[in-house]
Amino acid sequence: MTLDEIRKRISKDSETKNLKIADVDLLKVNKYLDDRDKEFDGSKLKLITEPYIDVIYVETEATKEKRLNDKMRRNLHVFGSDVFINKDASFTNFKVLDDQRSKALEISIKFVDDFLSGKQVKGIFLHGMYSTGKTYLLSAIANELARKEKTVLFVFLPDLVRVIKGGISSGDMEDKVMKLKQTDVLMIDDLGGENLTVWFRDEIFLPIIQYRLSANLPTLFTSNMTLEQLVEPLSIDYTLKENKLKAIRIIRRISDYNHQIELVTNFKWFKWI
Repeated sequence: MTLDEIRKRISKDSETKNLKIADVDLLKVNKYLDDRDKEFDGSKLKLITEPYIDVIYVETEATKEKRLNDKMRRNLHVFGSDVFINKDASFTNFKVLDDQRSKALEISIKFVDDFLSGKQVKGIFLHGMYSTGKTYLLSAIANELARKEKTVLFVFLPDLVRVIKGGISSGDMEDKVMKLKQTDVLMIDDLGGENLTVWFRDEIFLPIIQYRLSANLPTLFTSNMTLEQLVEPLSIDYTLKENKLKAIRIIRRISDYNHQIELVTNFKWFKWI
């Protein structure tokens, strides 16, 4: 094609017809028109007009989605459980139905922003009755962090008890505990939903919490109980003063280093949560 033919082609194309293109850029733009609908290793061409004419490669939406999913698979782990993390959970889709949920969302977003900025942050203790969106909000936080290359370990506490017990016989209990201690962010779901043993509380759970506090690594929790209500199940044997004091010790650590947020169910919106 001659330069005149190329310029005529450019002037008829809806994307380029209003551009002022110097002769030196005609071949570049013509080549772009030839190839703009093709895909090159997950990328497509994009025409840049400012501050000068250029053609660059940009990821397709499908490639971007795959890259984000790969990041999440690499950085987001469920510890020894078949519990499903909602990979589509997001702050945008969290239903703000009242002031409490608005506060929960605000604190969650700030937690992610501050943590990614390298600031020392408090964890989050989400409590409330069933189906109030606690695990959903935790999943949204996990997804945001995993996309930013932070390792997140999600633990359903009743399953954790089983996994740790299994680790004793398999000989890898210490490795499992160390992963819980050292992950960037640890999320413990359903605290108080399992009858713990004194051994698990004192030799596994409390050392994990204490290690993470000392290392300034945040731990996030969900529970159907308030911290005050958790004293009894964490005491295990409530008749012994020593057990009650140990439970209170755990509660104080969670209270001092976590934002406490209550989520309540508005049953009119129940199906949305």
